[in-house]
Amino acid sequence: AFEILENSLKEYPQNAQLYYYRALIFSAMNRNAAAIYDLEKSIEFDPGYYMAYYELGKTYEKINDERNALTAYERFLSIEPEEKELIDEIQKKVINLGKKYY
Repeated sequence: AFEILENSLKEYPQNAQLYYYRALIFSAMNRNAAAIYDLEKSIEFDPGYYMAYYELGKTYEKINDERNALTAYERFLSIEPEEKELIDEIQKKVINLGKKYY
């Protein structure tokens, strides 16, 4: 899967979904810096791609960067995603993280 994404990114270097899916692989491999880079590229090419913000928040939490996780989660919510369960989960995270920084 990784090789397919690599080849696809060479052909479609501005495809937000390809960066997103490669980030998921990097995250599963605990290559968090690479995952963050790809998620930020995904967002750069599609600022409305709310799942990239969700994964970015999760990745920041993995490396204990709560402030950036909070920012990513707030951006996720600002896009008004349709997944009710994710909205509820992220609203709770924002409330808990927000207590530390607001």
